[in-house]
Amino acid sequence: VLYFLHFNAGGSSAIENTEDPIEDKTAAQTAQDVKITKAHGEAIIVYVNIDTLFEKYHFYKDVSSSVEQNLMAMENGFKARVQKYQMDLNEYMEKAQAGLIPKETAEGIEQKLMKEKASIENDEKLIEARQEKEGKRLEKVQRKLYEFFKAFTAKNNYSCVLTYTAKGEGALGINDDLDVTKQVVG
Repeated sequence: VLYFLHFNAGGSSAIENTEDPIEDKTAAQTAQDVKITKAHGEAIIVYVNIDTLFEKYHFYKDVSSSVEQNLMAMENGFKARVQKYQMDLNEYMEKAQAGLIPKETAEGIEQKLMKEKASIENDEKLIEARQEKEGKRLEKVQRKLYEFFKAFTAKNNYSCVLTYTAKGEGALGINDDLDVTKQVVG
């Protein structure tokens, strides 16, 4: 196969051809090479600044803020319990190694520490479950947005609504005339 490719390509090996065909083209030339398809006539695509939408969408702000506060409060409480447990454990270890704790007292402290550790492990599982529950609350917001934009595109005869952020995520290089953010949040 290599023999055929080498001699069929007019003396230059197909393997040696490492030239990047896009490198020498302008953006306009590259865009001309892209095949365009139309599903149902001419597509009308617009975009929305998602940062602005979330800033103005009070339901999203309320749910997002509530989710953050709930999770932060749980995590802070959990971290405080873990730190206290770690301090109690370290204190016990130091005193036990120094022989400052009688054997009977040590057994009671060890049982208490083991119960606390089990409780912390249980709380960790509860936090994970709570995070999942709070994530579902945010999914409801996403579903509401999806339903809104589905109706919005149908009402305005748009084919698609893209999103972008100030960070440059999502749609790039789109004509500003296609921005319908004010129409959506207004």
